[in-house]
Amino acid sequence: MFFQTTRFLHSGQKQNHFLNLFITPRIEKTKCQKTRFWDKTFWVLGFFFIFLFSLPVHSVLAGDVTLSWLPNDEPDLAGYSVHYGTSSGDYVTKRDAGNQTTFTLSGLGIGTYYFAVTAYDTSGNESGFSGEASKTFSETIPPSLLFISTEMITDTSAAITWTTDEPANSRVEYGISQSYGQLSPLNNAFQIGHSHTLPGLAPATTYHYRVMSTDKSGNTAVSGNFTFKTSGSVTPDTTVPVLTNITTQDTTNVSTIIQWNTNEAATSRVEYGRSPSYGQSSDVQETLMTTHSRTLIGLLPGTTYHYRVISRDASGNLAVSDDQTFGTTNNTDNIAPVFFNIGSGTITYNSALISWGTDEAATGQVDYGKTTILLSSSELVFPLSNNH
Repeated sequence: MFFQTTRFLHSGQKQNHFLNLFITPRIEKTKCQKTRFWDKTFWVLGFFFIFLFSLPVHSVLAGDVTLSWLPNDEPDLAGYSVHYGTSSGDYVTKRDAGNQTTFTLSGLGIGTYYFAVTAYDTSGNESGFSGEASKTFSETIPPSLLFISTEMITDTSAAITWTTDEPANSRVEYGISQSYGQLSPLNNAFQIGHSHTLPGLAPATTYHYRVMSTDKSGNTAVSGNFTFKTSGSVTPDTTVPVLTNITTQDTTNVSTIIQWNTNEAATSRVEYGRSPSYGQSSDVQETLMTTHSRTLIGLLPGTTYHYRVISRDASGNLAVSDDQTFGTTNNTDNIAPVFFNIGSGTITYNSALISWGTDEAATGQVDYGKTTILLSSSELVFPLSNNH
């Protein structure tokens, strides 16, 4: 019959782990020469109270175990012996418990221990082993992180140092915010002193970091947040983006597409008009990118337009191109595109895909509603295409 109950107290307090273990083995005296045979049998009831004492110094962390059993009623009973070891059935250590049914073993280290009890009489005859009980003492306390500091700070690097109260590995998590985002390489050497150099940092920048260490038992400690600032100064960016490859694409009698590139991420905008004074502007693409495209619509057929492209980088430096020109086509098309293959597909509970074709390149847009009164419109799609 086996029954087990375990209770834990708060971390940092003395831990009393109670293991209630009932064993009912049959133990008989062995017949020895020149002694009488003890032919009666007795039952040993092992009632184990396990006490674990968590100490602040890991190297001396140990456990105590108290074993109790029911007494034997033989008149020539002399006492009991407690046997234990770290392998099942292999009890390399024997302790005399005297004629009492409770015995405490102290100073057991981390690991699994196996216990058994024997009885002996006044003639020195000893019984066989009782049923076996076992208990595992595991370390669950993470390392203490001590003396965390930042040393050898330069424009682009810093060294993080700390110690632990037991051998442990080490790693640093760091970044320009408490989200961190970068990790130093894991130093898997288990040691007391730890140091990690963080390279590739930006000058005059505040960094956040925390240190982590895991001991040999797998217990991990993570520090709170710390900060340091690299030395040096930040050179302000005063260089405007370089504008290249400025072109027009897909020009019709009423529209055109202006495209260009920049050597750094920047915004996109085009000013345009029928003279170098311009007077009109495309919407601004605020997303910073290096490839730019703005579509100009509502133009007059057969007209020469002036334009210039404008891009602003993250530091606010504004680049404006020289004046450029393009001409819309002169032909006036009074015939509307012809629709065909109008259909719907990929319908869900809140969306539908409408597709169609046209006999000439055209824009695409869908008006829709719950009745024939169409109150909503999809986004107008450029550039011109035959498939929509």
